[in-house]
Amino acid sequence: MVVDLLSGKLESRARLALKDSPIYELRDVNVEQQGESIVLKGVVSSYYYKQLAQEAVRSALRNHDVQVINHIEVRPYSFDRD
Repeated sequence: MVVDLLSGKLESRARLALKDSPIYELRDVNVEQQGESIVLKGVVSSYYYKQLAQEAVRSALRNHDVQVINHIEVRPYSFDRD
């Protein structure tokens, strides 16, 4: 039961780290607790943003022994030219 309570707090802390980001795309990244791992899923427009999301979560959970798994997909914006 204590592990379940801690898991919920870790997931919430990871979510909050992304929701507080000045990068709007990171606010839409999904956070899911899977065992002793936090899994990030979603879509961003650059590899830099993908890395920022991972590091924001890692920083928020730095005092906990949790693996961050980054399954964020990168889809660069494409601008149509006429």
